Amino acid sequence: MSDTLNHGAVLQNLADLRTDNDVVIATMTGGMAWPKYSKHAMDLISMAPMGMASPFGHGIALGRPDLGVVVVDTDGSILMNLGTLVTIGGQKPKKFLHIIMENGGYDITGGQKLPGVGTQSVPDFAKSVGYTRASRISEFSELGPALEEAVNDMHEGAGPILLSIVVPSEFDWADLPALTQSEEGQARLGQPGYENLRDNIAARPVSA
Repeated sequence: MSDTLNHGAVLQNLADLRTDNDVVIATMTGGMAWPKYSKHAMDLISMAPMGMASPFGHGIALGRPDLGVVVVDTDGSILMNLGTLVTIGGQKPKKFLHIIMENGGYDITGGQKLPGVGTQSVPDFAKSVGYTRASRISEFSELGPALEEAVNDMHEGAGPILLSIVVPSEFDWADLPALTQSEEGQARLGQPGYENLRDNIAARPVSA
C-alpha cells in the first residue's frame, strides 16, 4: 500500500478493523471502491439520494444498538444533509462512527468545488451539535492510530464519533461499471442491497 493518505488506505484500514457485527454503509467515491476491500454481508453501498447514507446508518444504530454502525461519507454528501448531524448528535447512538472523506469537491458530478470550501469545518459543527468526539486528520501517519481509536471507541459505546479524513479527488468513471457489474456490487447496491442488509441484520440475535 502507498504511504499516502487516499481512499484505498482508509478503506483497507477500515476493512481490517471492522468486526463481524459491524454494519458499514459507504457512499459516493468510497462506496464505489468499498467492494474492493470488503465482501461482508453487513455492507451497503448507498449512492442515491446523495446525503442519505448517514440517516440510513443512524436508523440502524437506533434500531439495533448492539451492532456497530460505520458510515463512510463524504464532505459533499454530508453538506447535502447537514440536519442529520444535528439529529445524530441529539440522539447519540453509542455505537456509531461517522467517517467523512474530505476532498473539497463533488467528484461524481464533475469535480465542482464545495460551497464555502476552506471556510467551514464539519468536525467543529458535529461537536457543536452533540457528537461525543469529532476530529480531522490529513497525514498518512495519523490514519492508523486515529481510525483504530475511533473504531475501538465505537465498539465501547463512546459514540457518536466523527472522523474527517482529508483525501485527494480520485473519482474514476471506470470504477462505476466495475461496481455495478460485479457480484458484490449488485448484491450491496440499491434495492437488493437494502434487502440483503435488512435480512442479515434480522438474522442476527440481539446481544446485550
